[in-house]
This record gives sequence, C-alpha cells and structure tokens, in this order.
Amino acid sequence: MASDSSVPPGPTTAPLSGVYVKIYGEIMADKTLLPTMPDVAVRMRAAMSDPRYDTGHIARIVQADAGVSAYLVRMSNSALFRGNTPSKDVPTAVMRLGMNLTRNVVIAHTLRAMFRIKSEALSGVMQETWTRSARLAALSAVLAKRSGAFSPDRALLAGLLQDIGALPVLNAIERRRDEPPTPERVQATIEELASKVGTTLLRHWTFDDELIEVARSRKEWFRDPGRRADLADLVLIARLHTNIGTPEIKRCPRIDHVPAFRKLPLGPLGPDESLLLLAEAESEVREVADMLGV
Repeated sequence: MASDSSVPPGPTTAPLSGVYVKIYGEIMADKTLLPTMPDVAVRMRAAMSDPRYDTGHIARIVQADAGVSAYLVRMSNSALFRGNTPSKDVPTAVMRLGMNLTRNVVIAHTLRAMFRIKSEALSGVMQETWTRSARLAALSAVLAKRSGAFSPDRALLAGLLQDIGALPVLNAIERRRDEPPTPERVQATIEELASKVGTTLLRHWTFDDELIEVARSRKEWFRDPGRRADLADLVLIARLHTNIGTPEIKRCPRIDHVPAFRKLPLGPLGPDESLLLLAEAESEVREVADMLGV
C-alpha cells in the first residue's frame, strides 16, 4: 500500500470543475434524477413511525412481496442472525430479528432493484457498482458482528448506502447526448460526485445523520471527528478491504495509518495488512454478499 503522505484527500474536499459541475447542477435542478425508495421500504418506514404498529403489521407488509419475504427468512437464518431453531416463515423471522433489524434488512434488499439502467453502455458500470456495494455491505456487517462495535444490520445498510450517489449520477449521464460515455469517464464522474450526490439523496429520503455521514465520508480515509468510532469509521475500514488485491489499493493508505483503525477493536493484521478477523470470516462474508444478489 502507498504511504498516507501520497494519498490525495477525500473527494468531498475538492471543488467541482468542468463537466462535473454541469452534471451535479442537473441533478440538483431536476429531482426526477433522484430515485424514489421502493414501495415496500416506504411502507415499512411509515408503519414504524405509527405508534400503533406491531410485529404482525410489519410481517404483513413484508409478506406482500414474495421476493422480500424469501430474503428476510434467508437472512434470519444466515450466520449473521441465526438462532437455535431456523425461521420457517416471515412472522417467525420478524419475531427473531425484531422490527428495527427487519426494517434495515428489508431496505437493504430493496436497494438491489434500484441498480438497473436501460443504457447498454452504462449497464456494466451499474452492475459493477452494485457488486462492490454488496461486498462492502457484507464486510461491514461481518466486521460489526465480529468486533461488537455496531449492529450488523445497520452496518449492512450503511455499506450499501455509501455508494448510493452513483444512481443519480448514472441517471444524469444516461440523459446526456453531448458525448459518448466511455467507462473511464463514467467512473471518473462517479468518483467525483458520489459522496456529494449520495448525501443529497439520503437527505431526500430522510435518512438519519449517521447514515448520511457514511455517504458523505466516502473514501475520506483520514477523517477524525472524535475519539469514539462511528459507523462511517467502520465502513471505511471495510472499504479498504474491498480494495485488497486490486489496483485500487495502490491509491489507499495503510490500514494502520487510518484513524478509524485506532478507534475500533479490530485485532491483528495479516501479512497483506488485512484484518485477520475478516480473513477468518470470509465464508460468512461470501454468504451475506451472495444473499444480496452478487
């Protein structure tokens, strides 16, 4: 890995320039470029804001979508959440997971359907973005469980949301007709705008400040807002691990140079500077990523 002195600052620290300004302006001016949350996720959040809601009500919302139902039961029986006896139906899964965890798992699943685009030129980038997000989410969830620092379901959702800004960016690029979108130009635009647009989108969806900060701090390796670790710290450590074994790792700092590493109970590093606890849990990480549709 490169030393921390050679790593550029996070993307939120630099002003926008050129075509990025135009694309960002288009997204801010046209809210139709900001995707809406899937219906089942909206109904889940609305139900949980009603003081009269109960597990039966939540189970009925989930059961209205066969795909979500199957996913929730599978996730409740995964290594992350399984209990002494397997869940065989949605009501049992909701009872086991609890309503907050159920909400986070359902939202995580419904995000997969949003990573679709009509453009053949952009479909590959969209799929790659989801694959990376799913791997990041799985690493975040397992890291949260193994370290005991955060709840795995919230870490799972946070990992999926860190790159959510890519969706409006790709929607805006698809609408442009001024020049063909080469893969290199598309990826550069995502890198430039993802954190800014993701922050805007999560505010638009009324997510809480902690999850908004996860999107805002994307690749901001040296953020250090306080002594205590937050969810953004956990996701940054997980993100470093998604880059191990790829060319991207050359543009990343050493993990033990990152402030988040010092704040979290992560244990020793292996020869490749990865966390041993994640290496030992690779099968668990793959299980969660597979359930997200990778």
